[in-house]
Amino acid sequence: LSAVNGAYFCPKDYPHCNGEDFSNAPRFYKWKNLSAYGDDFGINGVFAFDKKWNPFIVMQQIRGDVSDELKNVNYNTDKIEDIYYGIWNFPVLLLDGKNMLWAYEEYLDRKMKAKWTKNFICYTKDRKTIYMGNVSNITIYEMPDFIKKNFGCDGAINLDAGGSLGMIYNHKVIRK
Repeated sequence: LSAVNGAYFCPKDYPHCNGEDFSNAPRFYKWKNLSAYGDDFGINGVFAFDKKWNPFIVMQQIRGDVSDELKNVNYNTDKIEDIYYGIWNFPVLLLDGKNMLWAYEEYLDRKMKAKWTKNFICYTKDRKTIYMGNVSNITIYEMPDFIKKNFGCDGAINLDAGGSLGMIYNHKVIRK
């Protein structure tokens, strides 16, 4: 058993939170989209699994209130119906082995840019191995290259960190 916190709390000082504090924890569970936002993933990507536990990432932007860079990044939208389990978050770190942070520049705040502990979930190119974990003393800009080099990740999404950082491995709390 392993677990790491995923979706994050959106504080009102983040530009995309529109001056409101709220928990941003959209997810899929057994094909049900439990998000209040419907199928518009906004700036988020969905780290998903199909019913056979094959991992994939989906990005779908419908609304016009995302950056021009993200309006042009729709990825695996034909697989939305296949999402059995999934969690939304941002930024997407890697798609097909390519660093995706260029599309998120206007959404990255000082906390993300600072050296701090960051969480991630990723899959390898053959999609047979999933890694999730946290890396200490790293900026968001360093994350894609770090997890690609050290874990062989091909697709990856950033997960929440900060005050809610936590990880369980083998039934033991290893970071809280």
